[in-house]
Amino acid sequence: ADRFYSEKPAVAVATENFMAWLWQHIRGRPELLVGVALSLMIAGAGAARGMHIANEYVGFLPKGVVQDGVRLLEDRLSGVSRIAIYLEGEPDVMKSPKVLQAIESLDHFAEQQRIVTSSLSLADIVGDTNRAFMGGDPAEQRVPDSEALISQYLALIDPGDLSDFASNDFSHTHIRVLVSDHGSKVFLQVKDQLQAKAEELLTPLGVQVGITGFNVLAAYATDEVVEETIWGFVIAFAIIVLVQLTIFRSLRLALISIVPNLVPICVCLLLMRAMGWHFRVDNSLVLCISVGGLFNTTIHIVARVVQQIRAGVREPDVNVGRALAAVGPPSLYTAIILSLGLLAMTLSRFPGLQMLGVLCLVTLMAGFAADAALTTSFLQVFLNWGSFGRKAAAQEGVPGLASLAPGSTKAVE
Repeated sequence: ADRFYSEKPAVAVATENFMAWLWQHIRGRPELLVGVALSLMIAGAGAARGMHIANEYVGFLPKGVVQDGVRLLEDRLSGVSRIAIYLEGEPDVMKSPKVLQAIESLDHFAEQQRIVTSSLSLADIVGDTNRAFMGGDPAEQRVPDSEALISQYLALIDPGDLSDFASNDFSHTHIRVLVSDHGSKVFLQVKDQLQAKAEELLTPLGVQVGITGFNVLAAYATDEVVEETIWGFVIAFAIIVLVQLTIFRSLRLALISIVPNLVPICVCLLLMRAMGWHFRVDNSLVLCISVGGLFNTTIHIVARVVQQIRAGVREPDVNVGRALAAVGPPSLYTAIILSLGLLAMTLSRFPGLQMLGVLCLVTLMAGFAADAALTTSFLQVFLNWGSFGRKAAAQEGVPGLASLAPGSTKAVE
C-alpha cells in the first residue's frame, strides 16, 4: 500500500516530463518569445479593428427547422424586425398632397434598402384607392395632387382600417418598415438612413419625424450590453493588475503580467476574424469567463518566483524553471478541465452558445500556453533580479541575501 501511494500516476509523470521538455525549448529564447508576443498583440489589434458589434435575432436561433422557418417568413412574408417612422404635425396636415407625396417618396426610398422587405404607409392606401378609381392603371398608383380628392378617398376607407395609420384629426401617422435580420449594425445603419431621409423630405413641410419600435430599442440595448461587457473586462483586467501591484509591491512584476494575459485575447480575436464572427451578446461573454483563468497561472508563477528569490534562488534560469515545474502541471490540469467544461456548450443547438464554447476553449488553452512560454520569458528579460532580490531581502530580513552579487549563481534548494 505504501508503495502504491508513493508512486506518481502516469499522467503526473507525463505532465512533469512535458514541462521539463517545454522549459528546455524556451529557456534560451526569451527575446524571440517576447517578439512573438508583440507580433500577436499587433495582429490581434488589427483583427479587432476589422470587427464590430452585430447582434442578430435570427442568428441566435437554433440552426435547422427553427432558423430556416424564420428566414422563410422574411423571404415570403414581411420580415421579423420592424422600424416605425412616426410623423406628427398640425391637424389635417396628413391630407396635404405635398406631405403625402413626401411620405410616398420616403416609402419608396425605404423599399430600395437591401434588408427592407416591405414598407406600408398612409400614402400607399391613398395610392391604392386612386389606382382603383382610375381603372386599375399601374401608373396611377400614386398620391394625387388634389387635397379634395385625397379627402374623398380617405372618407371611403373603413374607419377601423384608417385608424391603424392616422389619428382622427390627421395630425399623426406612421410608416411601417419591415426588414430581414442581418445584425444590429446593418439594422441601425438603415434606421439612420431613414431618419435622415425623412427629415430631409418632411421637416421643411412642418412635420416632425421620430423613429422607434421594439427592434430599434432592442438593437441599441443589446449593443450596449456588449459594450459594457468589453469595458467590464478592461476594468477587471486593470483591477487585477493593481491587485498584483499591491500584493507583490512591484510595479515591474505587475507590468510584466499584462502582455502575456492580453495575448490569449488577441488569439481569440484572430480566431473570430478568421471565422467571420463579430461581437454579440453571447460570444462577448468569453471575456468575462476567461479573465480569472488568464491571470490564475500568472499569479502562481510570479508568486513562486518571488518565494524562491526570498529563499535565495537568484539565478533567473534556475528560479523560473523551478517555478514552471511546480506551477505548470496543476495549471495545465485546471485549464484543461475548465476548457472541457465550457466546451460542453458546443452540444447546444444555439449557434451563439456553440461559438462561446469554442472561444472559451481557445482562450483558456492559449492563456496557459502564454503563461508557460511568455510569462517565464518576460520574467527572464524584464525583471531586475539583483535589485528585486536586494529589495526582497530588506523586506523579509533574509540574512546575507542582499549582499549577493547580481550575477551570482548561488541557489538554495
